[in-house]
Amino acid sequence: MTEVAKPKQSHHILRKIGRITLKTVLFLILFVVLLVLSLLTPPVQNFARKQAQNFLQKKLKTRVEIGKIYIGFPKDVVLDNIYVEDRQKDTLLYGGSLRVDIDMWKLFKNEIEIDQVKLASMTAKVKRQLPDTTFNFQFIIDAFASEQKKPASTDTATLKMDVRYVQLDKIRLVFKDVITGNDMDLWLQHFDTRIDKFDPSHMAFDIPRTNINGITARIYQSKPLIEPKPDAQQMAEAEAD
Repeated sequence: MTEVAKPKQSHHILRKIGRITLKTVLFLILFVVLLVLSLLTPPVQNFARKQAQNFLQKKLKTRVEIGKIYIGFPKDVVLDNIYVEDRQKDTLLYGGSLRVDIDMWKLFKNEIEIDQVKLASMTAKVKRQLPDTTFNFQFIIDAFASEQKKPASTDTATLKMDVRYVQLDKIRLVFKDVITGNDMDLWLQHFDTRIDKFDPSHMAFDIPRTNINGITARIYQSKPLIEPKPDAQQMAEAEAD
């Protein structure tokens, strides 16, 4: 009788372990599903909007506002009603929406794969005025370039980036540079392009198709404050850098 009871007892233990394992796996799956679904709820997305807005304001040391953020996991990221101020308290970027179709799973593999970038109803004001001799967006480059100066760890793979399609609708660009004497107001109704190869690290690009519609511009040219250098001198200085 004792020899018969042992196999039954072992079988019962295995079934118990199996049930516990199955419940654990189902719980983890349910947790991941609930986590993903929570990203789609307005309260969580509003929390993400505030965090992104606060991060950018502290990073750039200027006023940044994001009216709405939508994260359609695992692909879509949409930002609406964006406002970025320059250091002179003037508008640098203002507009309707930025939609990015990005593979979020590949971010964990140190890869950025963007299927689409769509920018709509946006205004950008690029200026260079005295006494400052740099453009009003330079502080953004400086803020993020400071991190790149840190030595990279030897076990970190090179970041790969791929962009396949770009679309711009109803874009206004205001450009004023007192140094070169350029004053321009450009309106672009529509622009789209397909990109077959995008390799900024090697400056290699393949753009087989581009569509542009509805360009209007107002351009004034005044005498530049600084005479441009000869092309040969500019090329020599660029090679030296």
